[in-house]
Amino acid sequence: IWEDQWANQKDIVKDILNNEEFKKRYKYIYENSKLILLPYIYADLNKRVGFKEPDELFLTNLESFLLSDIKMETSDLYKIVESKKSDIKELSRIKSVMDLIGNQEINTIDGRHYDFGSILLDDWDILLLTWAFIKSQDLRNKVVNKELDALNSYFEMARYTNDGKVWKGGRYRSPYDNYNGIHPKEKAHRIVEESIPKNDKRKSNIKPGIFVNTIVEFKNNNETFLEESDKEEIYFSLHDEIPWNLEIECDINKSELNSSEYNTPKCIKKIRVDEDKIFINPNSNINRYLILCPHCGRIVNVNDSLLSDGVKLRIEKRCQKDPYLFRKMCLYSELQLIKEINSESGKILLKKESNI
Repeated sequence: IWEDQWANQKDIVKDILNNEEFKKRYKYIYENSKLILLPYIYADLNKRVGFKEPDELFLTNLESFLLSDIKMETSDLYKIVESKKSDIKELSRIKSVMDLIGNQEINTIDGRHYDFGSILLDDWDILLLTWAFIKSQDLRNKVVNKELDALNSYFEMARYTNDGKVWKGGRYRSPYDNYNGIHPKEKAHRIVEESIPKNDKRKSNIKPGIFVNTIVEFKNNNETFLEESDKEEIYFSLHDEIPWNLEIECDINKSELNSSEYNTPKCIKKIRVDEDKIFINPNSNINRYLILCPHCGRIVNVNDSLLSDGVKLRIEKRCQKDPYLFRKMCLYSELQLIKEINSESGKILLKKESNI
């Protein structure tokens, strides 16, 4: 029905029904959140950062960008943000503001303590701003409620975390999200939330079309518009991280560093690839990235094709801080192997080592 009704927008219909337009829009606000929000950041005489009330045109552009049937590249918000990327003065101002935010210390406002260093100006801020703007419209209007339902899918995407947790909530935490602690997105100081005045007489700026109706239809049918696999795909396209569930097999043949004199069988158990536990062999560019097997202590090669450039760079920088790290890990591995071969003599040796 929608494809017949919107025959002149076949490309966007196809993209929306395949989630592609949604993915593009979310990625764009994630990558450009600071360019979008910084024009409304100010500092007072004490250099404390605040967020001034955005004008209605900006908020309308934001609402339209996220929820209308206009293709992302033709939206007003997209054109404005892209023009800033070639504006040297604007980029310089943005850097100055970000430096100011980064240098903020804990301050007190209205009796409450805020750590201004935790101001993120990220995708969550943009979604909060849009949510507040839509809620300021007439909530008796079904259009507004449809928009909020559709916008909630963006919040669901923003809640994805690379730790195996499956978050069910969107704008608000779900009762099924019974994880300990606060979601990372909710820890930061959100300076945008109070910037939209209540105005229940404001009319909705857009009419729900294919984009909003598609998402709402999924929800009405108790179906998922965005699967966990979709969230994972979007997340890792934006983050240089190792997936929380990436595992390799402990195989002695995968590394030449283990002493052949021990001649012990490989344990072939699974090792979770944790970035913080990977170290480098500074003398090799082939089997450069290594990890200790937590089960048997062997050194196992981590194929560099499993690691993004950003992850490799962070590992290299961390390992450079300790020039003896590689040697330490080799010695630790040998001690673990000795302990495995002869548990009694291994215990004595380890005890002696601990008393040195």
